[in-house]
Amino acid sequence: MDPGAFRFAAGASLPLSARFIGSVEDSIDESVRTANEAVEEGRALTEDEQRDLVSQALMVISFFPSPVFEFDMRYGVAENFDLGFRFGSGGARLDAKWRFFQNSTLDAAALVGYQRYSGFGYEFVKNLSSVFEVVAVAEHQRNDIDLGVLISGTEDDDSIFVPYGSLRYMASFNRIETEFGARFLGVGAVEQVDEYEETMQLLYGVIGARVGVRRFHLQLELGVGYVLFEPTIYGQPVDLSGLIFTPSIGLSFDTR
Repeated sequence: MDPGAFRFAAGASLPLSARFIGSVEDSIDESVRTANEAVEEGRALTEDEQRDLVSQALMVISFFPSPVFEFDMRYGVAENFDLGFRFGSGGARLDAKWRFFQNSTLDAAALVGYQRYSGFGYEFVKNLSSVFEVVAVAEHQRNDIDLGVLISGTEDDDSIFVPYGSLRYMASFNRIETEFGARFLGVGAVEQVDEYEETMQLLYGVIGARVGVRRFHLQLELGVGYVLFEPTIYGQPVDLSGLIFTPSIGLSFDTR
């Protein structure tokens, strides 16, 4: 971006977890049915049954395919350096981008970003999955650090089609508090609260294009990545890793 220029954008994306779509909902229904049968039988859920339910709750709040709506602003601070601020249903994000290479056809830049999640995701999905009838998420805090290298076609006032791509690494630091109702823990039990502090890592690539004229552009994008997530639940690691796909669309306006 040119120094002193602004770019305003609004867009939507839909993260899709291959593992969640493929198998999680059926296993949730089975686990919830087992929990309700345990209540009818007057017995407490076993540790393995609780572990299954907690892992399913973590899958839902992390990977449920819910839409993300965002507003974005970028500002050209200096030649080859700009800052971005993004706010939306996923939370708030700050990033800095430094262009370290440019020729007549290609730009390359490095990016570092920080995002704090709003908790809207859990509020959105908690009424859509039966797992939260058994185990509630009392608290969910998430903070992300994002590092990346971005490559794009060189853009000027006459550009109509500008392709781009990026390779990214993200570390997500999660603090999650779950709560089992007393009725699932046996006669005379009290509700059980457990706290987890877990790191989720994401390696992903993005391809996309900005299409338009002058100051107005349509932005189309597809991200594909692999999530590494293995939380320890009741002393045992549970592998929740898998592929994730994120199509997105947006509109932008440049002041240059």
